[in-house]
Order: sequence, then C-alpha cells, then structure tokens
Amino acid sequence: MQLVHPPNCTPSSNYYPQFSFAKPPKVACIHEDLAHCQVLKAFFSQHQKIETVFLDDGSKALSLLFEIQPDLIFCDLALLQLNGYELCAMLRCSSIFRDTPIVVVGTQDLYMERIKARMLGVTDYLFAPITEKKLLTLLEKYANFRSIIDSSIILK
Repeated sequence: MQLVHPPNCTPSSNYYPQFSFAKPPKVACIHEDLAHCQVLKAFFSQHQKIETVFLDDGSKALSLLFEIQPDLIFCDLALLQLNGYELCAMLRCSSIFRDTPIVVVGTQDLYMERIKARMLGVTDYLFAPITEKKLLTLLEKYANFRSIIDSSIILK
C-alpha cells in the first residue's frame, strides 16, 4: 500500500494548536453510527458553551464544514458516500483546516487503519467504548476547552 499526497497538499506538521476562544468554540461530529452519535450528543448537550454540529453524511459534511469552520472535528472513517479518509485528505488540502484537529471515531483499533489515517492528516483516535473521560481528555489536549468545560463534572 502506498499513499501519496497531491502536490501542494502536505498536511501541516503542527496538529496540536492551542486555542483561546473569544466566542464559543465549535465542534463538528460526522458519524453515521447511531450509538456513537448518541454518546457524543449526550456529552455535548451538557456543555452549552460548546457549539456542536452533528452530521451524518460525509458528502454533505464537506461543504457544511467550510461553512461552520469548527475548531475540532470528530469523524467516522466508515462514512458511506465520502469516507473519513477522503474527507480528512480533502480538509487537509485546505488552508482553513490544515491545523484543525481531526479525531477519528471508530469501533476497532486497527494498526493499518491508524497508519493510513495518520498519513492523511488525522490528529488522534477515539475508539469504543466512548467515555466522558476520553472525550474530556481530547478536548483539553487539542482545543484547550478546559476553561469552558463545567468544572463540576467528575471524570469517571
């Protein structure tokens, strides 16, 4: 297997930006798995200070992502029409999303999928079971959401 980046489309080496938010941060969740979406929706519904958009169609998600320009993206690799690999590669070719953290959400941690995803610019991975602790860790790691997350939440 060989993956080649299109010319002038190399992912940035800095996938770990720290944000300071003058307005509420935006998170996009692109996922077709109803169980994972429900877990993500339940988590983000507790945090009204985070604008969250849920999308279930990869082909429609691309144009909507450019419209909303989220600060963090959760993406399923197994999207049907435009899979997560293709979506990530397209986003990384845009200067708007070159440094936006993209977190893959999946059911299995497969080595070859990790390699392929990393080469296409995926920042990190979130595998089942999805827990509040894992989500909080990712939010703090990639988008410095600590200051806006309710401090009363107890990590489980």
